[in-house]
Amino acid sequence: MFRNLLIASIFFLTLSCGQRKGEYYFDFDEVDHYSISIDEDVLFDLEERNDLSANERLKIDVILNNTPEKFQDTSFISKLTKIGFTKHKVAENKHPELSEIFRDKSHKEVYVLDCIYVYRDVLIFKKSDSIVGVAKV
Repeated sequence: MFRNLLIASIFFLTLSCGQRKGEYYFDFDEVDHYSISIDEDVLFDLEERNDLSANERLKIDVILNNTPEKFQDTSFISKLTKIGFTKHKVAENKHPELSEIFRDKSHKEVYVLDCIYVYRDVLIFKKSDSIVGVAKV
């Protein structure tokens, strides 16, 4: 009896240790990938300047800061190619992998790093030609 209880307990503990997955972040049928190749030193030098043009300020804000601040702010998207990003369509066969990445997951440990985020990639998720999500990577 004790042996059966021990085996059942180990079985349930093993199941509970797995990662629990929840809802998907985005329901999409199209993804645009914008990327930029830029050296961090160039970015930090640019950020130090006081005489930035509107496009240079936007580049700094997108790559180093929190632009967009709200999901509804999509005005920056049309300017991404003007500030040096290149645009590519993500192949449909990659959509399931992206769905799994952008999904609620449970985590037992959280690591916080004290570093500056440099976002060189922006993903625009669309459903029926309407933007349903934005992710900076």
